[in-house]
Amino acid sequence: MARFLHARLVHLMVVLALLAPAATRAAAAGTILQNFTNEARTISPWVGQSFTAEDALIDIVGVFVVDFTFAATATDSTIVYELREGSGPSGTLLGTRTFSGLFEGFGAFADVSFAGTPPLAVGSIYSIIVTNDTFEWGVQSAFGDFYAGGGALLPGGPDGFERELRFHVEPAATVPEPSTWTLLAVGLCVGAIAKRASHRSRPRARL
Repeated sequence: MARFLHARLVHLMVVLALLAPAATRAAAAGTILQNFTNEARTISPWVGQSFTAEDALIDIVGVFVVDFTFAATATDSTIVYELREGSGPSGTLLGTRTFSGLFEGFGAFADVSFAGTPPLAVGSIYSIIVTNDTFEWGVQSAFGDFYAGGGALLPGGPDGFERELRFHVEPAATVPEPSTWTLLAVGLCVGAIAKRASHRSRPRARL
């Protein structure tokens, strides 16, 4: 009986081990990245990029910012990000973040964290709007359709050409779902029971 119980418990542990990774994977998503550029444009008064949400919770968001002062010296060090529903600057505002690390000669992704914003609807369209009230900063972009999930947003509206900002959106760090924690807890209990049953099934030495 003990040997039968042990075999059944081992079988259950194998099933739990197979189910746990699947539950964890359900919460995972990849980074959205459009990293090609062949042009740049000023941020002022605003530029944007729409994207299709691949994960409910996002974290790092950034566009590739470059110094647009040329011979002059940059005096402004901040840009503001808005995360909005839909395509364009008029959708419901979900969050605002400020990047304040710009400096003379800057050329990099100006990343901010949107952790803590309301969950996004996977498969729906959202927009990153970047604003600045000077002409000191620009954003790299690409002339062409390099990202199928959205497109560049410009103050004057569509100009008849496909464009994308150079941008990325990273999902929040994946954590095990409640179901995964439950499976792991049950697995530990099963392991303890199996070990106990194994000890009980061993013959004891007689004096």
